[in-house]
Amino acid sequence: MTTLFLQAQMMQAQVPGSWHHGGLYALGMHWGWWIFWIAAVLIVGWAFWRLRAEQREQRRDAMRKEAAEEILRQRLARGEIDEEQFAARLRALRESHVPEMR
Repeated sequence: MTTLFLQAQMMQAQVPGSWHHGGLYALGMHWGWWIFWIAAVLIVGWAFWRLRAEQREQRRDAMRKEAAEEILRQRLARGEIDEEQFAARLRALRESHVPEMR
């Protein structure tokens, strides 16, 4: 069994155009795989970053609406607006959507 393996290795070494003797390795296939994996990692990283950016933006929008509702509650408590105005403004706030900035 070992003899067959050694014979196969010797035959491959004698064949011109084999992997290490001017074959695919010499044509840059080795570098092709490096480029492929680097590109794959960059694409996956970008997709993950993009997903996280969208989640951060959604949280930021929710916090803005909560802050605006809290300001309305404070104005109602101080007597600056009556309950009717509070209800109308709160309804408008909740029905509005923040336009995307892309």
